[in-house]
Amino acid sequence: ECGRSFRSLTGLGAHQRFGSHGRPPEAKAKAKAKEEKKGFECPECGRAFLSAAALAAHQRWHARRALNPQGRPFPCEQCGKVFTSLTFYHKHQRSVHSEEA
Repeated sequence: ECGRSFRSLTGLGAHQRFGSHGRPPEAKAKAKAKEEKKGFECPECGRAFLSAAALAAHQRWHARRALNPQGRPFPCEQCGKVFTSLTFYHKHQRSVHSEEA
C-alpha cells in the first residue's frame, strides 16, 4: 500500500489506525478541511498554521536555526556551561559574566 515497513506488527497496526492510509474517507475529508483553514503559511518551509501567533513562534524556530544551523547547543566559552537556546545563553552572559554581576 504505502511502501513503509515496520519492525513489528504493533507499529504497522498503529500506522494503519493513525496514518492517513487507515482513515475512513470522512476522517480524511475532515483533516483536509482543517488543513485548508490554516491560513498562515511559513514563507520559509511552507508549513501552515491556524493563527499568526503560531506562525510567529514557528518563525522564531527558523531564526534560532539560522543562528545555530547545526542545531548544536550554545556553550559558554568562559565557564563551559551549555545552553539549548541563544536566549538562555545571553541571559547567562548578562547575569553571570557581565561587569555589573
